[in-house]
Amino acid sequence: MKTLKNVAIVALVLFLGTIFLLSNKEGVPIEQATEIIPSIIKDTRDVFDGLNDFSKSEDVRKKVELVEKEAFLNHRKEVLESKYQIEIAEIEQALDTVRGEMSTS
Repeated sequence: MKTLKNVAIVALVLFLGTIFLLSNKEGVPIEQATEIIPSIIKDTRDVFDGLNDFSKSEDVRKKVELVEKEAFLNHRKEVLESKYQIEIAEIEQALDTVRGEMSTS
């Protein structure tokens, strides 16, 4: 859902930017810019309709959920592995200290 919202924001910014550029450009009358605007609106509607149809597909939702779960599990695995590596290094350091004390006595 965030992706659709981000796409909508980008499309709106591009749309408004296009209107601004067309209306402020020297030599382009506002009437010509207003003729172009309906075609831009139609194009963005076609894109959003396609995105909505695509996002409504149940298969796509399931795949997105699986990818999100996999990403979460991979991140959790990396966090745990780094935690264990730190603990193993501490244990090895303690063992080296004990071995050093045993060799001096």
